[in-house]
Formats: sequence, structure tokens, C-alpha cells
Amino acid sequence: MDVGDLIRDPETGDVGMLVDIDFMPGRHNFVGELEPYCVLNSDGRAYWFGAKYIENHCEVISASR
Repeated sequence: MDVGDLIRDPETGDVGMLVDIDFMPGRHNFVGELEPYCVLNSDGRAYWFGAKYIENHCEVISASR
């Protein structure tokens, strides 16, 4: 996945745009999982997500050029 890709969670139908990828140490959630993917969702808010969720669960519906 690349910055600018439009992605979707196939279970919920939620759609967002991947706006940043940062694998630098220090960006972890409360259970210690690295959260390198920043997604801008339809309500205009950006959220950081774990690599497992984005890479294994979400699908690209429109790839950036």
C-alpha cells in the first residue's frame, strides 16, 4: 500500500485515504503494536492503524498514481 491509496475495510465498509506511512520506532498503541499507517477517514479525522490490520485486513479500492 502507498500514500494516496483509497482503502476499505471489507467487513464494515469504512473507507479512508492512506495519508502517511511511518515505521519509525515510538508509534505504538496501548498493547505495544506498531501503528505505522495514518488514514484519513470520511469524517475528516486522521487515525493511526497497525500494520497487521491495514496490510492483512483492508483492501485497496483505488491506487494512487
